[in-house]
Amino acid sequence: MAAVFPLDTTKPWVFNGVTYEYDATEDRWFVVSTTATDSVIEGITDNRSQIDVLDTIIDQEIDNRTALLNAAANKNNEQDSSIAALEGRVDALGAVVGALEFKGRYKYVLEKSVDACTAAYAECLLQAGGDVPSMSECNRLKDACEAAVGDPYADGVFTSKGTTNVIEDVEELVFTGTDLDGQVFDWLNLCEVDDYIELVELNNSDNALYQVIEEPKVFSTERSIRVKYLKQGGRGDGNFNLQEEYDVRIIKASQGLDILEADNRYVARPYSVIFSDTPPTTGQALDGVLQNGEQWYDTKDLELFIWNNNSWTSAAKPPSQDVLLTSVVNDVDNLLGLQAEQAQRFNSLVSDLAFENNIYYSDGPPVGDINGTLRDGDLWVDSDDLTIKFYSQGQWINPDRQVGGDYLEKSGGTMTGTIRSHTGGGGTTALEIKSVQDNKVVYKKWCPGGTGTQIKNVARWGTEHWFQVYDNTDANPVTTCKFGYQEFQLTSKPNVFYKGTDAHDFTGRAFFRQANNDLKIDVGPSNVDIYLKARFKDGFVVKATGQAISGDNVLFAGGDYVGYYGRITADADITTKAYVDSRTQDATVSQKGIAKLGKVAKGTTVPSLEQGQLFYNTATKALLIKA
Repeated sequence: MAAVFPLDTTKPWVFNGVTYEYDATEDRWFVVSTTATDSVIEGITDNRSQIDVLDTIIDQEIDNRTALLNAAANKNNEQDSSIAALEGRVDALGAVVGALEFKGRYKYVLEKSVDACTAAYAECLLQAGGDVPSMSECNRLKDACEAAVGDPYADGVFTSKGTTNVIEDVEELVFTGTDLDGQVFDWLNLCEVDDYIELVELNNSDNALYQVIEEPKVFSTERSIRVKYLKQGGRGDGNFNLQEEYDVRIIKASQGLDILEADNRYVARPYSVIFSDTPPTTGQALDGVLQNGEQWYDTKDLELFIWNNNSWTSAAKPPSQDVLLTSVVNDVDNLLGLQAEQAQRFNSLVSDLAFENNIYYSDGPPVGDINGTLRDGDLWVDSDDLTIKFYSQGQWINPDRQVGGDYLEKSGGTMTGTIRSHTGGGGTTALEIKSVQDNKVVYKKWCPGGTGTQIKNVARWGTEHWFQVYDNTDANPVTTCKFGYQEFQLTSKPNVFYKGTDAHDFTGRAFFRQANNDLKIDVGPSNVDIYLKARFKDGFVVKATGQAISGDNVLFAGGDYVGYYGRITADADITTKAYVDSRTQDATVSQKGIAKLGKVAKGTTVPSLEQGQLFYNTATKALLIKA
């Protein structure tokens, strides 16, 4: 039979040959002696007898503890029976007066929001434990989750909002209008403020009770309901679990049923074992008062106690087990200490890893860890070209660069200093441009001979050199110069200005045209054809036949006179002054050459004339002819 300790704790108490004393400092009874006495017994038979007596005491104490546990279990069974009876009454009441409006069956799913996807992704990575295929699957699930944000929920599902699935933390529930069995529910008229919502998990035995605090709201095919957590029960983990099915009930407060008050009147608090290092001072009843039969397991000394007559009473382990139990307790304490150290190390490691640099492998630049954070020192393996880059000051850097110097990426970047290519005279190309279509070199720039030689700008594969200039609005480009194979073109509007300080050679034929393409000057191999009226400010010179450019002239036209030094024998030849003078006598010595100009000599005194010469006497008004 089970031991029931007396209320008087001032005196020792003997039960089944075992003496107990009460320790007020620890508020429990301790075994202080038994009827067995210590003695030296010779002989195996006597030792076996003593062992049998000890075994009997152990069995008796175990029976006592078993009886206490059975008593507690009976109370739990009675409690379960009361709960079942209450459920039957509530169901019957719902059928009669309509207090329970419906009972639907729904499946719990993840909330369709970016925050919920991120939280699920973090949990998935934690469960992956560094396994690369599992982490890749986590990435795929996250992408699929975010892609579904904004899509309607499927029929027969519900979820909790706010990225939490902990039952006691949920503040808002979302249900679809149709449950798993195809029943359609009018949530707007069915659920009102102060009504109760009960959810019972079918597999894991979790149940939760909430009270509605706002009218339901409609979003697409879903109904959102703000709730206040009241209580939970069952033997589950206290969470809403993905893809688990739940029975959902609405209990109408307007029908006069206060579910909390009914719970207080008809349901006894269950007797479950309390685990703690120190003796509990409050019980599991609604008023917190400890009741006889409640159990406490001392996690420090690994001992079970029963609340009996206002004190915690040991389940009376046999004294012979003290040494072994103490050893076990010490071992457990050591293990707990080691576990605490390992837990601390693990937590420190997790905390440190959260701020450690990451290594990424992807085609495009990474955007960060699960929190979207990139840290200086992160590494990225570019799967396109298998290059490694590190993250520094907001950009991905190629580490193949001069230590301490500036650099540019392969694409983009800005130079602010001088570009130097120390290749002159070495035969190395300083700049080379290739075509993206066929990878051929279309432009090269180099100085093959070095100082004092030539800089070469070379276009390859028939590629032309074009020089273009934009206007002051950075628009309307004009190609001012083109260099093609064996040809070039200068273009300008309205004028082309060509300046030089030394001789300029043009080899081959040259054409000069107007804007309408009319030919105006043609410099050919044997002639210069001018199709305009030529005007010369300082004159022009025609060289005599066979003379060099510095030799004798045949014709010279200056600003004041024209000189001719050519042939005068043909009818069309130009006659010179010397030729005329040699053919015509002077009218007078002082007026030599006047007659050659077709004029008559004149005056008041007749000069000496030759035969045929004319003279006009201005005094007598007479024209004289020398006979």
